[in-house]
Amino acid sequence: MIFLSLQAFSQAPTLALEGLCGKHAQKQFITIGDPLNVTLATNLPVNQYVNQNINIIGDIVFDKSFTFEHCAIKFENGKSFFVRNSRILTISSSDLFSCDKLWKGIILDNQARIDLNNCSIEDAYTVITTNKNSILNML
Repeated sequence: MIFLSLQAFSQAPTLALEGLCGKHAQKQFITIGDPLNVTLATNLPVNQYVNQNINIIGDIVFDKSFTFEHCAIKFENGKSFFVRNSRILTISSSDLFSCDKLWKGIILDNQARIDLNNCSIEDAYTVITTNKNSILNML
């Protein structure tokens, strides 16, 4: 990804050739998921992650409502979030990205809801896939 930054009107624009992966390159990440099996949110040790750097190594199914706040969420190749029927996934002030290959994206089941507030998302095949009666709130 290429970002264009204007320093001042009298100066030429500068290019920064890094995206979210570069922004978070020096951080330590905790690992969530299993690369061979789906991980249910009910099996995660918490109901929310706040101020965490998280490496998603397997698909996560949110079978309960869940929150990420002020997180860097790095996905491995082809991994995804799936939000089940009538569940809410809230992601606030967080970065979602992959470094080497594309991640699959976020999939909403019927009547599932996602609330995105002040987030940056990069490197997904499809950022959000909605189904019948799913709800997408972007603030």
